Amino acid sequence: SERAFDSAWSFSRATVGPDGVSYFKGAPEVMLDRAALADAARADWTRRAEAQAARGYRVLGLARGAGDREDGLHFLGLVMLWDPPRPEVAAAMASAQDAGIRVVMITGDHPTTARAAAERVGLRRTTVLAGGELDAMSAAELQRRVHDADVFARVSPDHKLRIVEALQAEGEIVAVTGDGVNDAPALKRADVGIAMGQRGSDVAREVADLVLTDDNFASIVAAVEEGRSIYENLQKFIRYTFSTNVALLLLLVCGMAVFYAYGLRDAAGMLVLPLTAQPHLWINFVGDGPPALALALARNPG
Repeated sequence: SERAFDSAWSFSRATVGPDGVSYFKGAPEVMLDRAALADAARADWTRRAEAQAARGYRVLGLARGAGDREDGLHFLGLVMLWDPPRPEVAAAMASAQDAGIRVVMITGDHPTTARAAAERVGLRRTTVLAGGELDAMSAAELQRRVHDADVFARVSPDHKLRIVEALQAEGEIVAVTGDGVNDAPALKRADVGIAMGQRGSDVAREVADLVLTDDNFASIVAAVEEGRSIYENLQKFIRYTFSTNVALLLLLVCGMAVFYAYGLRDAAGMLVLPLTAQPHLWINFVGDGPPALALALARNPG
């Protein structure tokens, strides 16, 4: 028999062989709590796990037991997994934070591992909130605490959803990235859900608003920069065309008033105008068109 891993219990079990020996892997603190260890030995293994997590390793605890029993286990040891951040993440993180984007890390890893990873990629605030702390918070308290913490560790899908809702309740525009089924509720609830196209699950891609084809955090930063550039160019274009047309309108109205006051009329008796329709359109398309197009295509770094 087996018990699949779930963030609700943070371990998995496989019972094999004719004697029904069970093998476990999971969060070290969970495995140690279920192991038959003396207090001193448990404290020693906990210290070892914390030390490796502080170095940025993902730490798993291994244990075995008889039958389907899930407590009183024989603790086997620790496994350290090294999952380094991609080389471009640190530069992209710095660019995002310099642009005023607040980056929040939400992970199922151990709090110490999460803090080490956040420091490695350049997250400027590394105050950590763990899933157990979130369980004890009301919605109002969580809404206050999300301002102080930028790293959330040992979280469940429900925690991710609550964090997104707390940020939105504070008026934040929230974008969430994720690749697994457990990320789907947060991706769906976010203002912008961004799924990973390569390793993302079908569910994550289905509920997301955007799909990253290269699974690269730097691509998100580049997309934000491009979007801001387009928005700024639209504003420049509108301001320019509005101001030039207002100037032409004022010229036309004021000219009409002056010519009417002085009684300036042509041979047919029609009031003389400073600009007729054809020159007006000529100025708009030929005189104002190229500068407006240049503004629309301008680059706005940062």
